[in-house]
Amino acid sequence: MSRRTLGGVFCFIAAFLYSTYFICASILGAGTLLPIYDTSLTPLTVGAWIFLIAGIVFIILAEMSNDKRKS
Repeated sequence: MSRRTLGGVFCFIAAFLYSTYFICASILGAGTLLPIYDTSLTPLTVGAWIFLIAGIVFIILAEMSNDKRKS
């Protein structure tokens, strides 16, 4: 698997985790006017940020190694 593909997969996982956070918050806050953004859901956002940063790093590394091969 290339770095570019792995970076894209990591970004997709980050988007999935981030959307899961809001879906869970709306389910937990069902029947109220405000969704519950509970601290027990913070591992989802932390994981999303970690995967997003890793994905961006892998994509940048893939582009940098691609530029070195061309020159």
